[in-house]
Amino acid sequence: MNSEQSGVLHYLWTGLLVTLSLSIIAEGVPQANAAAVIPNAQPCIIPAEIPGKLAIRALQRVGFSHFAAEASWGAGNLPIITYSSLYFQLSPKMQLFLSLHECGHLVLRTTNEFRANCYAIAHAGWTERDLNLIGKVHEALGALPTQYGGNGHEFWSRTEKTCPQYFARLLGD
Repeated sequence: MNSEQSGVLHYLWTGLLVTLSLSIIAEGVPQANAAAVIPNAQPCIIPAEIPGKLAIRALQRVGFSHFAAEASWGAGNLPIITYSSLYFQLSPKMQLFLSLHECGHLVLRTTNEFRANCYAIAHAGWTERDLNLIGKVHEALGALPTQYGGNGHEFWSRTEKTCPQYFARLLGD
């Protein structure tokens, strides 16, 4: 085995150990305690990409982010959702929506913000009133980076265009 192969093997082994360790730690935390630390955060289970492999629960933690929350892939391909102090300033409905939105990035393996919003809409029992509130919060965001459509109004409008079936079903159209 040459040094490059040895380095790759070491990287894979380290990633596996980190993933297993963090998974065991995450599994050992009762959901009631996790919910007390991160209000309205939902468990996020990422299906395996390869048939026969196990699904994995995303590690959810409080930490630094420029956003209220963000999804990422850590060492050993461990899915992570990090909640910043901004998250704790949101209403419970927006916390739930954001938790599901970030989970959507991981489950769908996408950076597309509109698809992540659609995932959040599809995975909770939102009422018409809830969706109106969530839409108003999005629309009030003002100027945003291009990945969000450039502004809050466009962000929500493009979400509705990306998954009209959820709006039609939930709004009775």
